[in-house]
Amino acid sequence: MTTSSSLESGLFASFWDDGLLDLLLGCAVLTTGLGWVAWGPLAILHVPIWITLWAPLRRTFVEPHAGYVRFSQSRRERNAHYLAFSLTLGIGALALMGLAALRLAAGPTAPTVSGPLWIAGLPAFLIALGILGGSLLTHSRRLLLYTLWLTLCAIGVALLRGEPSISLLVGGGGLLLGAILQWRHFRHASREFEQTSSS
Repeated sequence: MTTSSSLESGLFASFWDDGLLDLLLGCAVLTTGLGWVAWGPLAILHVPIWITLWAPLRRTFVEPHAGYVRFSQSRRERNAHYLAFSLTLGIGALALMGLAALRLAAGPTAPTVSGPLWIAGLPAFLIALGILGGSLLTHSRRLLLYTLWLTLCAIGVALLRGEPSISLLVGGGGLLLGAILQWRHFRHASREFEQTSSS
């Protein structure tokens, strides 16, 4: 690997370290949990709105402190492949969530391996799979931690026979906490860089 490609890989990895993506993911999961109480699986339909907010919010709140980077053509092509994979994973997750909704609508049954015992944790687990796809796109280790956290929330609500909304609310809250800590770290680092540059 050349020095320039190594530098670009480092820049790409740090490109997502501002915490904005974490914040949007946390808001998406948390509001899905809130909406699940009233609308069930349909609550996930608002998630694309949060995704569209990323670019304008980054231009407004992040780039004034972090600057703007244009990546190479090969990097953009790899990003397109990862994005296609993530979208495919997301579509599959939505399809499975629809099947879960039909299963839940069929009425309560005894908690078995194929019954509500695992279905209760399915929404959080499917969202975790979507975040896993995002980690492949961004090369972010934090997203792997979020994937693990949501998976644990899914397992917990399934074992406790709770409502799917509980795992989404707890999972989204954890993501928001991670986002706040990451944003604080980013702002602290950017202030130090700005002070060093101006001195």
